[in-house]
Order: sequence, then structure tokens, then C-alpha cells
Amino acid sequence: ELSSGINAEYGGPTFSVLGGVTNSTYGCGECPTDAAKDACVTCDGAADSACNPEIITADNYECYDYSYNAEKGVFAIQKDPITCHRKNGTDVHCNKPGVNATETYTSNDKGCGPCTNTTAGVCVACDETRCNSAVTVTAFLLPLAALLYTLF
Repeated sequence: ELSSGINAEYGGPTFSVLGGVTNSTYGCGECPTDAAKDACVTCDGAADSACNPEIITADNYECYDYSYNAEKGVFAIQKDPITCHRKNGTDVHCNKPGVNATETYTSNDKGCGPCTNTTAGVCVACDETRCNSAVTVTAFLLPLAALLYTLF
């Protein structure tokens, strides 16, 4: 057992929005040599301040991913939603391509999580499960089309 203030290495699982918490175990010392890539993280800590606290998760949620359809020149929603993971105390976030997204755009984490591209109109974020579906776009565009029709 370490006395207070002595540094040591600790290993533990990692977390990703697409994969959740990896199966690595918490413990002292380096990660096992047979650990899958990015499945375990080694860090320096002390007896009174561990660097590998337990990762507590909240309920999963779902978002949709999009891919660019070059033939039609539009982003197409994927048929099935993606299961997204989150840590306890974090909010639900989905993202999708915006009106200024080009054919080289790819959704951040397959539509899970917030936008990482901050260029105006390239990415659109929302904060509810499955909120980045095509239905949400239609629900916005139909009233807008009706309004424009009545104005002109």
C-alpha cells in the first residue's frame, strides 16, 4: 500500500460516446499488455488522488448518422439510429450536417455528441434522443415553406 503523496501508475478503462466504457479493470500498475488498443489508459496518480476514478454512465440514447449521396448531391440519413453512450451528469447531444456542409463533411461520432466543426451552418446540434432525424428537418421546413408561400 502506498503512503500519502507517493506517485504510482494506475490503469483503468476508457470511455467513448460510441463504445461506452471498455472492459479493462481498474488497478495499480500499467495496463495489461494484451489490452485492446485504446481500451485501457495508464496514468500517474498518488495514494490520496487517484487518476483513474470510476467511470459512471447514464442511460444510452440514439442519434442518426448521415452520409453524402454524390449521385443526388445531398446528405442521406442512415436507416437505423446509432446507440450513443454518455457519462453520468452529461447531457444528450446529437449532430448532423447543416446547410453549409460540403461533400467532404462527416458527422462527428456518427451523429452522437455535439458538433466539433464550429464553422457557421456546417453542423447542426440538438439535445434530445433522435433529434437529428430527417423528420425534425421536415417539421421545420414545412411551416417555413408555408410562410414563404403566403408572403409571396
